[in-house]
Amino acid sequence: LAILGPNASAREARAFDCSRCSVSVGEPSSELLQDADAVLVFGGDGTVHRHLALLSESATPVLVVPHGSGNDFARALGIVNRSQAAVAWRRFCAGVGQVRNVDLGVVRAEDSETLFCCSASVGLDADANRRANRYPRWLRARGGYLLAGITSALTFRPQCFKISDAAVGPVTHSASAGAIISEPGLLVACANAPAYGDGLRIAPEARLDDGLLDVCFVRAMSRTRLLMVARAVVSGTHVRLPE
Repeated sequence: LAILGPNASAREARAFDCSRCSVSVGEPSSELLQDADAVLVFGGDGTVHRHLALLSESATPVLVVPHGSGNDFARALGIVNRSQAAVAWRRFCAGVGQVRNVDLGVVRAEDSETLFCCSASVGLDADANRRANRYPRWLRARGGYLLAGITSALTFRPQCFKISDAAVGPVTHSASAGAIISEPGLLVACANAPAYGDGLRIAPEARLDDGLLDVCFVRAMSRTRLLMVARAVVSGTHVRLPE
């Protein structure tokens, strides 16, 4: 089954020798997913997120072909471009490709659950993401997320965040299990993958299959200081800052 995101066309699917594929431009049915041997998602993080619940429920092998303004989930899987995706697809078709399980996070509200594969955030970065989604796709793919972050930094006011370790089961990677943070800050990102916003490495040590979410909390700081250190998130060196 080939699922096409807003930037993809059937021509891209044909390049992957999908002559026998069912092609879905809108919402694929659960029956289509259950009948498929594999799913190719031609899109970015938004397309993956849109279909994540169905993909998770079906447990059908999924290959993400990077084709969006942000492709952080594909990069976390080791797929940087379409050529690498094509190699992975040919190996899968030949019976030698690697298929592995990855973790998903879940945001629970009173009457709903939302799955995520990269990160869930509150605060300044959520505000920046909302701004970036209003930009045209060509701008989002060319530094638009960073631009939106800088714009948000000029207007966002610190909020009081409370973070508690509510992990189920043993927490092997935490030096302060059960610790609670309650203080003003700029953002909290719960990351399953190292990057979001098209390459911003918010949690550089996060891994898709370690059973853990990496939490990045940014304390309150002046707008001048924030703008001075904002570029550090591109390389992930911001985690060394005292804030």
